[in-house]
Amino acid sequence: MKALLVAWLQRHGHAKHIKGVKARPVVDPRILPPGLTEIRVICGETVDERGLAFERESAVTRNVPVEAGGKHAWRTVRRKPGSRFRYVYFTVAYLDFESNAKPACRIILDYFDEGDAEVTIVYDSTDPKVKVVPRTPGAWKRGIRFRLTNTRTWKQATFDINDARFAHRQNGRDIRVQVQGDKELIFGGLTIQALEQE
Repeated sequence: MKALLVAWLQRHGHAKHIKGVKARPVVDPRILPPGLTEIRVICGETVDERGLAFERESAVTRNVPVEAGGKHAWRTVRRKPGSRFRYVYFTVAYLDFESNAKPACRIILDYFDEGDAEVTIVYDSTDPKVKVVPRTPGAWKRGIRFRLTNTRTWKQATFDINDARFAHRQNGRDIRVQVQGDKELIFGGLTIQALEQE
């Protein structure tokens, strides 16, 4: 599966991403039974990926394990000195959710509410009006934006979408959590649930 992605990147002129792809762990979608309505990754003492992969480190992201609020979790780390943003990337790795297979979804981020920072979650959508990158309309669509309020408790950021594409068009991934501000984000995982089509 990884070899196919590397070949595709070479064929389409994206050779600069090959090193990162080769370094990423592979989540084999065949190990999960077909027909699941929920995929998730739990980012704890060990990372449990069930149809959803979490990128620990690459040229654009770095995350480290921590403890917060009595739980094992992960925390963003500023990748470059002076950078205003930190990123957490997730990739759908389950065929029943990829490539517009389940457009109606609920996305849930588990996070530890500490500090004062703005957090935005963007995802790969089918929305033709979103042209952050004109050659890939729909990629980088904003799902939700919220602020950390320093309650020092575990919370969830939840939002529903009806246009999920999940075709790996956001730097080869599907969901990006963006953190802006002076604090890092501590997170415990991400869940995607399929919803009934309206």
